Amino acid sequence: MLKKSNTVFFRKIMAVILVAAFSAIVLSSCNFLDFFKKDSPTQPEIPEEILDDDKELKFEGDYLVGFFMYFVLPDGTVFPTDDFKSPDMIGVYEYNGMRLNDDGTEYLYSSSFFGGGLFNIRVGIGNNGIAPNGEISIEATFIYTHELDGAVAEIFAVYQKEDRELYTKRAMGEHISDLSSGKESEGIHSSFSTDTLKEELKASKTDKNGVKTEIKYTASVKITFLKTDELLSAKIYEYDNNANLLGANEFDKDGIDRYLTELDYGYGNRYQTDEACEYVVIEEKYQRKDGSEYLFRKILNKATYDKTHVFYFPAGDGLIDGKVLAFFAASE
Repeated sequence: MLKKSNTVFFRKIMAVILVAAFSAIVLSSCNFLDFFKKDSPTQPEIPEEILDDDKELKFEGDYLVGFFMYFVLPDGTVFPTDDFKSPDMIGVYEYNGMRLNDDGTEYLYSSSFFGGGLFNIRVGIGNNGIAPNGEISIEATFIYTHELDGAVAEIFAVYQKEDRELYTKRAMGEHISDLSSGKESEGIHSSFSTDTLKEELKASKTDKNGVKTEIKYTASVKITFLKTDELLSAKIYEYDNNANLLGANEFDKDGIDRYLTELDYGYGNRYQTDEACEYVVIEEKYQRKDGSEYLFRKILNKATYDKTHVFYFPAGDGLIDGKVLAFFAASE
């Protein structure tokens, strides 16, 4: 049995040990908590995108999908229309929408809208089209006659929102000056200008493992303006292998259709030559703004009959009523 003095001494020693242990635990706990504080010098700064690695990737801008334009004539008249959804509009744009299957499920579809007055239209759609990681490119040539001299071309970019809504935004205005005639051998001449609209959208995030995800969308729209004198009439001469004339057909804007049949495929009309025809000569008669006339000729050999030729007849309002021909031998 311990003596009282020894018991008191033992209790004091145990109290000192407990106080020291408690202090150590408290200090250790404080250091442990400090380690997880964001402002602690031992804790590296966490990038915001890692803190929010579950966020949905979205572009800040809308998709550029094409262009639309109209003309303001010297008297202030808008021609042909300032409504980009009108069938009379001048422009090209793509559209992505949703449709319903027979079972009620939705599916994505894409449509192209083409306006009047445009030729050599090329639409390229890469990857997903109008969607993340997609791309589109549009090229078109606008051919006009002197009736539009002095007008201003108001050019608009066409955009599509995530919710499929379409809208336009003015991009630029071009003054259609009174251009002089070009080389007589070219028929169509006087390259006025080429306007290009471009867009590149990007969005990215990095997950907690440091893996970066990026989406992007690119679009390019190129518009070329060409002026032409007025095509009055045309002749097609057919020749055999010995350069003997087999026959000729002459026509104007109103008479060309009687020589044509619509192609079974592709775009344009079929013109069938004599079975002995080896080449044709296309002769076009043009009239300048001052009333003077000139001829333009082009030769097509039988080997190139599958190539088309466009007769750019004037519509009378500054636009062109084009007739596309594809030449075929009688045996084809």
